[in-house]
Amino acid sequence: MKKFLKILLISVLTIAVAFSMVACSDQPGGGNGGRKGLVGKRQDDTWVIYKYVDDEADAGVLDIGAKLDLPDGVTKVKIKANAFSDNGTLTKIIVPEAVTEIEAGAFAKMHKLKELHLPFIGQVKNADAFEFESDEAYDEDKAVDAERTIAHLFGTEVYDNGTSVTINYGSGTKNCYMPETLNKIVINASNYKIPMHAFDGLTYVENIVLSGTVTEIGQYAFANTRISSIEIPTTVSIVHEYAFNNSKVENVLFASTATDGSIEIRDGAFSGCENVNYIGAGTVTDNTIDLVKFKFTSDFGGFIATPVEIGADAFNFGNDDKKDENKVYTVLNKGSLDLNKLFGNTILA
Repeated sequence: MKKFLKILLISVLTIAVAFSMVACSDQPGGGNGGRKGLVGKRQDDTWVIYKYVDDEADAGVLDIGAKLDLPDGVTKVKIKANAFSDNGTLTKIIVPEAVTEIEAGAFAKMHKLKELHLPFIGQVKNADAFEFESDEAYDEDKAVDAERTIAHLFGTEVYDNGTSVTINYGSGTKNCYMPETLNKIVINASNYKIPMHAFDGLTYVENIVLSGTVTEIGQYAFANTRISSIEIPTTVSIVHEYAFNNSKVENVLFASTATDGSIEIRDGAFSGCENVNYIGAGTVTDNTIDLVKFKFTSDFGGFIATPVEIGADAFNFGNDDKKDENKVYTVLNKGSLDLNKLFGNTILA
């Protein structure tokens, strides 16, 4: 009898191990389970990444797309909350376009993260609203408010090497703790509008790169940020109202290949940017604003005013006579524009 029970127990254990191996075999990258790398599981047409277990082979750099080998019928990837939480080895993460949703705090408490590549900002890519539409309900599939800002991706728990950041999202604020090591964020997306307030208040990351085909920059998207310079790709057609309001940006480089007059710069887009040195295309020239790429028909007070090519106060940098030192700007390709309307109290040559 004892021999029979022993054989039965061995059989049960063997079957259990076999089922476990089958379950692991359905995981991208050869399966993770309790092994190193990405730990995930299929849910209908979505692959859900639950956890990353340190893998020395990654040498601190994780390209999620390179690790995925999705089963037939799986078309989307979702990163769960806290999937990378408390990781102390990764310095760079590349999130591919296959990822369609990132839950709150997915990158919480990452102690050494320096560079993060994203296909969108916030929870889902289709959270692309860049203006408030108070009279119209948002699509239920769209994230709103804090869920479409950079704060959504990081946790609220205090930790060593974590920096407190407060992001403004229009109807409130969202506090989070981001790695103090983080110095570069790359947005690599196709046909994407940077959401309203996406980075509003991110005061310590200086390098934000727009790649892929970003088409519009939403209201206040880079307001109150510390970015020192930014390159606007040729795919961008509109910089919305107050997009860079009160930021520390110095040089704003528009793609020289953009057609002249092809970009709308809306009201107050660069208002309060007192550190601006150059805005334009081509070679940076100190204290110069080149208007050749821009256009805009402004809507003031509910009626269409006389068409202008750029929004009112678009370049009102906040210079005034009370400052000890004021920059004096040279304006190129100004045509017949009303510079007083565009530049406010900015001092012009």
